[in-house]
Formats: sequence, C-alpha cells, structure tokens
Amino acid sequence: MKRTIITLTAVATLGAAAYIGSQLRADPQPPGQVQQTSATAPAAPPRTRVAMVNLAQVLRNYEKWQNYERTFKEYLDKLRVDFEGMKKPGLQIQESLSKLSPEDKEGREKLQQQLRDIQRHLQDYEEGAKKNMAKYQDDALVVVYRDIHDAVASYARANDIEMVFHFSDAINQTDLYSPANVERKMKSAGCIPLYVTPGMDISDIVVANLNARLHSGAPTGAQQ
Repeated sequence: MKRTIITLTAVATLGAAAYIGSQLRADPQPPGQVQQTSATAPAAPPRTRVAMVNLAQVLRNYEKWQNYERTFKEYLDKLRVDFEGMKKPGLQIQESLSKLSPEDKEGREKLQQQLRDIQRHLQDYEEGAKKNMAKYQDDALVVVYRDIHDAVASYARANDIEMVFHFSDAINQTDLYSPANVERKMKSAGCIPLYVTPGMDISDIVVANLNARLHSGAPTGAQQ
C-alpha cells in the first residue's frame, strides 16, 4: 500500500494522467479481487526497565555514612562527659545545702542562686547541643542523599534503566516479617514494592559504586 501511494503521488506531480490509465489497463484486476500489498511491520512495544534501591541497606553499608555515624557517636560521648563535668559543681552545692543550718538563710539563698545559675547553664548547653546535632544530621543526610542520587543516576544511564524507585525495608530475611517491619510497611505511603524480581534491586551495586568513588577520590555530586 505504501509503495502504491508513493508511486501515484509522484505520477500526479508530473501530471501524467494518461500514464496512469495505461498502467491500470495493463494490469487488470479480476472482479472482487483485492490487490495484495506488503503491510508495514508493527512497531515494537515500549520496553520499560525499572530498578529498586533499598535506602536503609545503602545507608547502612555506605562508608561515608558510617563515618558520619562514628563522628556523631564520638560527639555524643563528648557531650555526656562535658555534661557530667558541668553537673559536679551543682551536686556539690546540693550537698552543701543539705548540711547548711536552717537558720543561715543568707547562705542558703546564695547557694540556691548558684544552683539556679548552674541549672540554667546546663539547660542552655543542652539546647545548643541539640541544635548542633540536628544540623549535623541534616547536613550529613543531604550530602549522602546527593551521593546516592548521583550513583543511582549514573548506573541507570549506563544500564538503560528508565526508572529507579527507592524504599526502606529490612536488610535480611530474618527481619523481613518481623511485626515492627510489617507494621511500618502497612502504614507507609508511597511506592512500596510488594514483590521484587531478582536482579531489580540494585542496592548492593550502588553501595559498591559509592564506596569505590569514595576511595578513588572521584568527585561526588555533593562536592561539585
């Protein structure tokens, strides 16, 4: 059909009507017979490749995140030591108050004021520490998320993957059907995979690529 249309269009452009008639007479068609033409092959159906990334698994095994966690733990340990040291004067004042004569009102008021000052200082220190910890966590999450995003995008482009979903699930089969994990998944919104074909989850590959980049010194998205 396509070849016939192309031929007729070309002839009409040349204005050769007589040629058309002669061609029709030279190739008569029996009544009722339909001319056979070669059909165009149907287009291939679209193919979509989708992969999955377990963010919990990637975070747990990404060495940069492990370094962040170690630093955070060290900071918490330092805060506890500092806090205990700052509490000692208050404890000593409380002990002195317990031994103070009830008649010594002036001495009692003085010690109580010192104790209030220490408690206020401890409260300010605790609030400041909480703000610092929150900022540290937020900054670390942004850096690591950008690293993961860039590693996933790089792998997807190289392997002709059109879409990658992320999810958070138990890392081993032992915890997969634990009540806490099942309850969390039942209450979670968004794209949570109910079944993942083997090979779709590229979490281990992403972790390996992230750690390889980290050790090679190659720039990550967060450092660009």
